[in-house]
Amino acid sequence: MPLQPGNQILVLSDIHIGNNSPTCWYQKKDHEPYLNAVFDWIIDSQNSPSPVRQLILLGDLVDFWTYPANVIPPTFKEIIDANPNILGPNGRLAEALDLLEGEVHYLTGNHDMSVTQSDMAQLQSPHGFSPKFTEGAFFEPMVSVNGIAVPTGITAAHGHHYTLFNAPDATTPWAPMPIGHFVTRMVASMWAKKLNPGETVADLAGQGAPNGTRVLESFVQNQLVAPWIGGGHNASIGGKMLDAIATATEWDPSERFIVPGFSPANFPNLAEVKAIYANLWNNWVAQHGGGEAGAISAYKAALADAKAWYLGWFAQQVAFTRGSKQVVFGHTHEPISAMLHSEVGYINSGFQCASIPDMTVQAMSFGVLGADPVTAKVMQAKWDGGGIKIEALDAPSVQPVPPPAMDYSCYVTLTNSQTVPMSLQSISVGTGYLAVPPPSVLNAGETRTFWLTDYPSFPIPHGSDCKVVYQSPLEEVPGGGLTQFAEGLLVDCPTGAFSNKVEGGQSFTAKSGEPNGPWLPPGQVPPRGHPLYVHFTL
Repeated sequence: MPLQPGNQILVLSDIHIGNNSPTCWYQKKDHEPYLNAVFDWIIDSQNSPSPVRQLILLGDLVDFWTYPANVIPPTFKEIIDANPNILGPNGRLAEALDLLEGEVHYLTGNHDMSVTQSDMAQLQSPHGFSPKFTEGAFFEPMVSVNGIAVPTGITAAHGHHYTLFNAPDATTPWAPMPIGHFVTRMVASMWAKKLNPGETVADLAGQGAPNGTRVLESFVQNQLVAPWIGGGHNASIGGKMLDAIATATEWDPSERFIVPGFSPANFPNLAEVKAIYANLWNNWVAQHGGGEAGAISAYKAALADAKAWYLGWFAQQVAFTRGSKQVVFGHTHEPISAMLHSEVGYINSGFQCASIPDMTVQAMSFGVLGADPVTAKVMQAKWDGGGIKIEALDAPSVQPVPPPAMDYSCYVTLTNSQTVPMSLQSISVGTGYLAVPPPSVLNAGETRTFWLTDYPSFPIPHGSDCKVVYQSPLEEVPGGGLTQFAEGLLVDCPTGAFSNKVEGGQSFTAKSGEPNGPWLPPGQVPPRGHPLYVHFTL
């Protein structure tokens, strides 16, 4: 059912509901009241001018990872039975399903990547609704315009596909289980041994997060960022990361991981896990273009996992690739309210399982999107001394290229003003690489954006430049003969004292620096400044 203009979409991610065993980040007794407040807000919104008409469960609703290695993780049904007030047949999710007439959409994250379409029937409401399971990484809401369903320009995804240690990995015996699963099990094993009787990880500061021990953050800083600045990289990053976690968690190398669906004879120890993920870095590089471009993607993906530094970069890539105005991710447990220095919007919905000692600084947050026009904000469920209230969250902003790095990209928008399609004939990249390539075909009247970005080499970046050629199809000329025309487009955003260049198209406008800055008159090129924005009309 398409949304109507003015409707809102509520995005909940990273609740991490488990069986409430001590190593689970989400504890029913601590976190359920906050989740109840969010569902109450959905109900209360129905009488407002902008009611919530759609709920997106954006991954990691449930959690199969936060359990010691020697424990069999619970099933989906066991997690439902352990949390009836939220997931049961008369729980709050079932209530929302009926209220929203089934407009509840479920995407998987990394901690619940084994959830399937068939599991949705176990979440059936009294009126027979179940969440709509979304295959793949993306969900794009539709809005009704004059009775026709059209895209809202919003793309929702959990975000783990863009992180080195938690993206689905098809190369292992446990596919698509990533290396992060084993990291989480090691951390859970440590806490199972160290927690006092009656204590849970929710009672400890610094938990309720993918990076609970903060080892991953410091490891990436020391093993990736510093070598990168020095001009090198470490292809054995997976094994070294597991060693760092093993040291921090006092891991027994003889201990084996109980992996659901496998026989005890196939339960691996740490050495075997390291061997399986030995090519983690090289596989990512190869899958993302190879060479320097692939290595840069791997760095960004590792940094997105450790501190969410570059998840905004991937959000921008998704937006340009899919033609979206607004992207919402989860995964990092770090709410983000906006993305600066970008032509597209990005928020992160945060998480709902902060440790109790951290709740004064870590919000129980969620995202709220407007369907038409597109709007985005982050809200929080917060204890105010007398109860839990819902209010706007002043979450931090990010940039697609976090400082101190600089962006010497060319953001190139193409509009085909012809009555015939234009086909890409050639592309020649001088420096930089294509984060989002030009479309192979630009249909009549269509507008698309491609993204040429620079290599952040040290100590001096290269800048970026390329030339593309589009060509029309052969057409008959009145009186006989054939004709066709070609458009050559050149963009150049160099470093140092060199000037920006733009050439080609029927016409163009350009600007540099801030994306919301003024465009120069048609045909004029900003001599300096970066990144470079160009809009060609073909």
